[in-house]
Amino acid sequence: MSVYLDDPDFTDACLPWWGYIGQDGYGRVNRRRWRNPQLAHRVIYEECFGEIPARAQIHHRCTNRACVNPAHLALARTDREHKRLHAAERTHCRRGHAYAEDGRRHANGNRYCRACERENERRRAAVR
Repeated sequence: MSVYLDDPDFTDACLPWWGYIGQDGYGRVNRRRWRNPQLAHRVIYEECFGEIPARAQIHHRCTNRACVNPAHLALARTDREHKRLHAAERTHCRRGHAYAEDGRRHANGNRYCRACERENERRRAAVR
């Protein structure tokens, strides 16, 4: 598998799982246990890089849940690390506004977008 990982065309493109895809968008494969299908991206990661430590999660760098390209998969040892990886990749808030380009953050460390901050300030001023 490592031969493919060195090919730039291989590492750039997503490789969607061609088998069954569950309602959550993740590919599933029956391996070892017929009644308990496993997540396809975890099986691919184990085949390419070895066993996944207990309670570790596999992070999709491409954010495509059905992708099984090993170059797009990264090991996140804890749930907190996995959430941090997702947050670092976001460029827009949940309302669709771009985050502040200057990288400013709230006191708790979260990024914010200026548009949401302005809307919140207008609401606060209207209540006063």
